[in-house]
Order: sequence, then C-alpha cells, then structure tokens
Amino acid sequence: MSELSSTMYSRRNPANSGRRISAVEITGSPARSFRDWAIDHAADFR
Repeated sequence: MSELSSTMYSRRNPANSGRRISAVEITGSPARSFRDWAIDHAADFR
C-alpha cells in the first residue's frame, strides 16, 4: 500500500492509524506486479 493511502486512511480513522492494511483488505485482491499490469494494459498505450 502506498504511503499516501495509509496517511489518508489514518486521517479518516484515527483509532486505526497505527494499523497496517494489506492490499487485499483494501481492494479485495492481492497486489499485482508492475510487469503484470503493464502486460495487461499495453494496448492502452499503443
């Protein structure tokens, strides 16, 4: 998770500000690598 997302979450939920949140908890699926994302979106940049 990005630092910005963590900061935004902690501002909205001060009681949970020390808690680390996984990508799965936020998005519902595991984080993908940049390589996988780039392969899936290559056509968008052509």
